Amino acid sequence: MTASATEIWRPFHDDPLFTAELLVEPDAPHERVLAYLERVALARRAPLHVATAFNAVHFGFGPDGSGYRGELLDPELFFRLDAETETVPEVGMFVRVERGGHTLWAEVVGQFGAHLGVDVDGWVPAELPGAYGWNDPAPAGEARAILDFEAFGIGLNHRDRAELERQRRRGTVLDARGHVLGTAPVAARPPDTGRYADWLLTSAKPLLLSGPLGGLLTEPHDDGALVAALKAALTTIDSLLTRSAILCRWGPYAAPADRFTERLASPDALGGDDLGEIVRIVTRPAGEPRYTGVWPLLEARAHLGETPDPLSYAGAVEAVVHANLAIDGEAARLDGLDVRIDDPWQAGGVWRSAPYPARGEEPIEDDVLLEHLDNTLTVFTVALRATHIDNGVLPLTSSAVELFPHQNMIIDLFHEGEPLDDAMRVQEVVLKDNRLTGIAWPFGFYPGIKVTVAAARGARRVALSTTLLDAPLPFGDDYRWATDERLLAAALGLAEAVTPAPAAARSVKPGRGVDPLGRFIVNALRRHGEAGPFGARQLTGPQLMTALFGPEPVNPVLLWLVIHTCGDLVEAGKLTCEPVADRTAPDVFVWWPDGAGAPHITDQARRPGGLAGQVKEHWVPPGLRQLPDGFRASEQAKANYAKYISGLHGPHASAELPPGFTFVRGHRRGDEPGPVWLDAISD
Repeated sequence: MTASATEIWRPFHDDPLFTAELLVEPDAPHERVLAYLERVALARRAPLHVATAFNAVHFGFGPDGSGYRGELLDPELFFRLDAETETVPEVGMFVRVERGGHTLWAEVVGQFGAHLGVDVDGWVPAELPGAYGWNDPAPAGEARAILDFEAFGIGLNHRDRAELERQRRRGTVLDARGHVLGTAPVAARPPDTGRYADWLLTSAKPLLLSGPLGGLLTEPHDDGALVAALKAALTTIDSLLTRSAILCRWGPYAAPADRFTERLASPDALGGDDLGEIVRIVTRPAGEPRYTGVWPLLEARAHLGETPDPLSYAGAVEAVVHANLAIDGEAARLDGLDVRIDDPWQAGGVWRSAPYPARGEEPIEDDVLLEHLDNTLTVFTVALRATHIDNGVLPLTSSAVELFPHQNMIIDLFHEGEPLDDAMRVQEVVLKDNRLTGIAWPFGFYPGIKVTVAAARGARRVALSTTLLDAPLPFGDDYRWATDERLLAAALGLAEAVTPAPAAARSVKPGRGVDPLGRFIVNALRRHGEAGPFGARQLTGPQLMTALFGPEPVNPVLLWLVIHTCGDLVEAGKLTCEPVADRTAPDVFVWWPDGAGAPHITDQARRPGGLAGQVKEHWVPPGLRQLPDGFRASEQAKANYAKYISGLHGPHASAELPPGFTFVRGHRRGDEPGPVWLDAISD
């Protein structure tokens, strides 16, 4: 495969590629942006991450691999790395590695957990993956940041290469493979762009404002608008990477598919044979759940000192992504063994292998259907028998029982379409013999009715829900909920069940969240949400987690599952997400009655992230342009640049144009921006 034939953007030669459409039209094709990102992905040694893709479009990465123009960026705003630095930088950050009087610039292109509890053969303790902060706030933990020292130009000069080798030997800032080891603010978390965005919005804010994003905002110093615009741009770029026909995604990374194919065919270190062995280790049968980290398996097959070393510098990210893609491809073909990614960050990816049925595939004990299972959350559906209803019990999966903190539990029952009084809705029950006992089921329950259950590790509260059908079952008008019709037919004394209607289509397309959790989120909003206009109900992600599972589990993983599922519901039009001015505050998710969504408002008012009236549309943002040979910047361009810099950074900021560049002021698309360069011999 090759990149698109669309004309490729040339940073500082063409008008900025970063336009208002990236902020206000997230679903537009953006063919030229995508073609440029594909070309950059092919030119770089490391896969693109959402953050590095944003950097490329915003700061201008040469699509021929020439990198960023370092002379146009202020290195004092880069994240400083020296012998005293303990915290590893986040993906997307620009860094400066300092030792004495020598400084090296780089971009962080990957970051993974490096927990000391992960064994050299890849074995990971069961309590580590997916368990960070089960019942306690997540502590800081070891992490590995992978840097691209060629991000600011093709190749390094002899002096820089000598300094890099010296840094690797000394091991004070870089390790032997040229990576940074240290601590991350939390021991593990879903890969995201949050800390990178915080860096752009705080210590590196002048970099952000000096680029096209700042020039597109009517009030660039409005922090709320800046946060919303950055979030909108990252969301659009994330979506574009997913749409590419030549890139394959692994979490936030996007790697050229051809390079993955080439690795599988390669006989070299970490080629097809080595990846095949790694896949076999991760997917081998196990009697109990087994957790395996990817990074140690890669290290065991790429020894230090080999030339070339596939895990040195930026190449390590591609090796990690390719290994995970290979495992994921094999896991999809396995029968009888459930292999899934349990923690995408720790140890380059921790995989869980267990002889459990795949989600939603095989029925297990007591007419229970498993819909989702990981170390944090399980969702399953139970078809109640007459004995369950009469005796007040709920059969459980063994995976759910393992999550419960003790015997005294609470159920929160939502019987869709039927209001329940408080005593029926919230009940104290007891766990006994893989059953929840002491339940008073609603009077209208009948044999075969399906109850979906969501249980989280360490939470006393368990969420239960029935599903109201669009039309009653053919057995009568009283049978209006999702049902195992075989059980109902037997209870009614019928010889055969009525032919069931086709199953309803999934209401939420697959995404980063947990599809079966969506119904519980909607239920929680309807029941517990704060009242809003037009009958709306709203809660933040943390409030939703508490409403669903109670206050006990302080669990970042569970919180992200809830938030990502809310995001999937927003994309499906089931909820809306309301912007908040405070960038540290969580998003607010809103349910609207009758499934109608928010009341009709104008397209301008619906701008993503609250950008209504904040973006200059059809606008070419101000920016630097490289001068053609034999030309100089016009006096008008110099004056415009001085005024622009003074408005952004104050009257004391340097307003001198960088050598070899002119300045084009912001202007409406199609308008003439004025003379920006003159022939060098002109007056």
